[in-house]
Amino acid sequence: PANSPALSVEFEPGTIFRYSSGAFAIVQQLVEETSNKSFSDYMQKAVFKPLGMENSTMSSSSLESHRLASGHTNNMS
Repeated sequence: PANSPALSVEFEPGTIFRYSSGAFAIVQQLVEETSNKSFSDYMQKAVFKPLGMENSTMSSSSLESHRLASGHTNNMS
């Protein structure tokens, strides 16, 4: 059972961009089910490697911490 509200379409596709972690989770599940690979393996083979992105990964545990980018913060100072 979900512990968050159901996802719904709020805008006509392609008209507005709004990040949704719930929608991203659905895309991740779809990729895993249709490719029969983990999302990390799929991204490595289908996206990162063909684009020459040698330092990209979906798993931060596979990189040294000093090589990781930091995410966005609300602190503007």
